[in-house]
Amino acid sequence: MEATILKIGKDHKLKTDSIYIFESEYTSDIMYGERIIHTVTDQDATWHNLNRDELAAQYVPVITTKILELKREHNILQVAKRITLFLLVILIQYFLFKGTNYLFRKLRRQIIWLMQNRLHPITIREYEFLNTHRQGKVLIFSSNIIRYIVLIFQLMISVPILFAIFPQTEALALRLFSYIIEPVKMIAISIIEYIPNLFIILVIFYCIRYIIKGLRYITNEIENEKLKISGFYPDWAHPTFNIIRFLLYAFMIAMIYPYLPGANSGVFQGISVFVGLIISLGSSAVIGNIIAGLVITYMRPFKLGDRIKLNETTGNVIEKTPFVTRLKTPKNEIVTIPNSFIMSSHTVNYSASAANTD
Repeated sequence: MEATILKIGKDHKLKTDSIYIFESEYTSDIMYGERIIHTVTDQDATWHNLNRDELAAQYVPVITTKILELKREHNILQVAKRITLFLLVILIQYFLFKGTNYLFRKLRRQIIWLMQNRLHPITIREYEFLNTHRQGKVLIFSSNIIRYIVLIFQLMISVPILFAIFPQTEALALRLFSYIIEPVKMIAISIIEYIPNLFIILVIFYCIRYIIKGLRYITNEIENEKLKISGFYPDWAHPTFNIIRFLLYAFMIAMIYPYLPGANSGVFQGISVFVGLIISLGSSAVIGNIIAGLVITYMRPFKLGDRIKLNETTGNVIEKTPFVTRLKTPKNEIVTIPNSFIMSSHTVNYSASAANTD
């Protein structure tokens, strides 16, 4: 029936008075000229608690209204309007493309001018991280990415509009709009719902940050011997600060972890376990050296500049790190010794012995 009504609606010679009911012995046919639009049977009438001719009479105005709507949609004037609108949208999209490319070409020229006249190298502790040429390349690359995003966004808007112009593709246009709107809506809702968690993360982060700043100030005071604590040596201050800072950061990560996006998902938890397993399997020797370095620091068997003998190696201590200790021998040889080896060896400190003799 729908296909028949659609064909009749596209007929430019339509006359509504040509729709009539043809009664036969067993059916009532709703006709348009010689074409049957719909057939009503006694069984159909029984389902509606009506006579067959009464039910057919009710269908006639409904079918007539639908055919008139289709005629208005498919008459020559409406088709011309739709074609004109279609061409107008394409024309607007063309000028939008041209305008977007023109603006980004101007932006590119402006970036080149800035690169030649205004930009300065970005340095981090005397290391030139980005010179002016690299900064220009980064800015041009970023502008190209933004240009492509703008062009794609324009297409995402204009293509569904083009499909919505014609009734035959209107359903496809609605589907395309839903493909665009639903992800954006989902992302926006997720961001809004995540704001309280983000606020909690920021509060935890800044609390830990200012606690560490306070501890750093106390550490500097102890190292400079402005603040003296009985039984606590100044050379213990920095290692102790590093330990406390590490524990505070670990505590911060543990506090923040439940508020991270996807923290409850199995994939996120599986990746976390996998990374932890890799670290635990590959860092036993490293952790052993770090622990040995801490023990050596608090045992104070030597300090920087001391002349020591470690097994068969004699030299001055020139560097102490959490992993290794470096000695400079009388032959100007630099010997690197793992802290775990120092813990299992005997050490002779000649500088401490000389100081005690004096």
